Amino acid sequence: MTIDLFEEKLWDTITKRFHLTARQREVLFWTCKGLITKEIGAKLELSPKSIDGHRILLCRKLGVRYRAELYAKTFAALAEAAAAGSCAS
Repeated sequence: MTIDLFEEKLWDTITKRFHLTARQREVLFWTCKGLITKEIGAKLELSPKSIDGHRILLCRKLGVRYRAELYAKTFAALAEAAAAGSCAS
């Protein structure tokens, strides 16, 4: 069974779990999709400094210090949400 970790419903769960703003969710989503700061900024019409600021706040909210930890914690939470959803079915 393949799980789509970028399914909207899973990201709703992540948003609630970590109390993310809509903008933080967007930055986290595109970061996890592999976009670099400049690409995210262009997509969201924000400066790279703004993207970096959102990423710093995301790290604080998720209790991590490094981008790799941000990915790991996000993907672990997405997988957990996916597993909980598939068990509920």
